[in-house]
Amino acid sequence: LLTNRIGIKKVLIMGCVISIIGFAAMMFYTQDSSFEFLTITQSIRYIGVGLALMPATTWTLTMVSDKVEDGTAVNNTLRQIFAAIGSSMVVVIVAILAGGTIDHNHASVVAFNQTSLILLILHVVMLILTILFIDDKDKLEQMP
Repeated sequence: LLTNRIGIKKVLIMGCVISIIGFAAMMFYTQDSSFEFLTITQSIRYIGVGLALMPATTWTLTMVSDKVEDGTAVNNTLRQIFAAIGSSMVVVIVAILAGGTIDHNHASVVAFNQTSLILLILHVVMLILTILFIDDKDKLEQMP
């Protein structure tokens, strides 16, 4: 695994940076954006999210290594709850920024671009938190 080779922190940083690149590209969507551009930018973002989620899950489970079953259950439940809430909130933010309705018009595209900026900022915050507070597994094993 990539996390075993270079460490959880580096993979998390890579995931955050790739997600930030994806969200930055998504800020330039227009009504005339090609399907290929949409596909590439979404793929970049998905790769970044995948690189961030897997090591984050691994890192959190190392914190409760004596109760992995309980940790896994709590992690899976919370991830599903927050994924549902998060995706709903993103749609609500786009709708609010679009003036109440989402349609294939200029206002909705601009609202999507603005929402991408908000998500980019959240990923920058996640990147900063990762840099400041996440230690690699080998450092965790040295702790008493």
